Amino acid sequence: MALLDRILFMTKDTFDETFPRIRRLLLSKDRAVIPILAGPTAVGKSSMAVELVRASRPVPVEILSADAFQVYRGMDIGTAKPSRRIREIVPHHLIDVKDPAEGFSAGEFQRMAWRVLEEARERGVAILVVGGSGLYLEALTKGFHTKTGPDEALRAERLSREMLLERLSDLDPEAAARMKDAPRRRIQRALEIVRKEGRPLSEIQSGARVRPPFSFELFLLDLPRPLLYERIDARVDEMFKQGFVEEVRCLREKGVTEEMPSQKAIGYREVHSFLEGRITEEEMLRLVKRNTRRYAKRQLTWFRNRFQ
Repeated sequence: MALLDRILFMTKDTFDETFPRIRRLLLSKDRAVIPILAGPTAVGKSSMAVELVRASRPVPVEILSADAFQVYRGMDIGTAKPSRRIREIVPHHLIDVKDPAEGFSAGEFQRMAWRVLEEARERGVAILVVGGSGLYLEALTKGFHTKTGPDEALRAERLSREMLLERLSDLDPEAAARMKDAPRRRIQRALEIVRKEGRPLSEIQSGARVRPPFSFELFLLDLPRPLLYERIDARVDEMFKQGFVEEVRCLREKGVTEEMPSQKAIGYREVHSFLEGRITEEEMLRLVKRNTRRYAKRQLTWFRNRFQ
């Protein structure tokens, strides 16, 4: 990682200094460095990204979304996806590439994102990475310890968490012991890697990472905490005005349940609880705002700890 540049988005002096720096990277003829616009939810990443694309014309610039939940079709309001009109004007990648019933991992994101960057390089197009999913950005910029892809045969078995843990214990008891409280998808991924690599997970993770064939600069948007929380509350209010409850009801009618990984996105489980009568509308709204604020705080902590 070449740089972590902290931006107070509403501070004019800092914005005026940094915006041109990102623009210069996009306009660079060799495009040797790919800029990343990161930050917590509701900080203003998408709007600034569109302004950067406009300011870079006539150079073609496309956006690579680094968001763990915008990959899912039908989850538009709750994930604050860029509107279809914006996506028609500015091409976006890795949005609406999965059904909500499917899983999606940081490793899968990495492989798809690197492919997008390679193809963009071949087409002579500049890419601006935009997102707030820290693990995905770490995978994108630092790589992983293995090139092992999904084990489709194992996934087709749809084993329970307990069965996956039992199989992992047979192959790698140490890893299974460490992951006894881990989510099902992490246990499955560990089992996939151990099965294909044929060696303990600890040995794999202690080795050299598979490094990306790209260089990046990361620019972190931030706001004073009271202003960020004010923007979060306003966004949540607007989401419900736009029909967030109806969006989740539609997903449920298609067989999507709150236990699915896609529904871990902030807000969705709270709406599921409301639709099932476990909480009131007022409590739902309060929880979504509170949990979104907490998530934003975790995002900032992640960036500070992992990218500085």
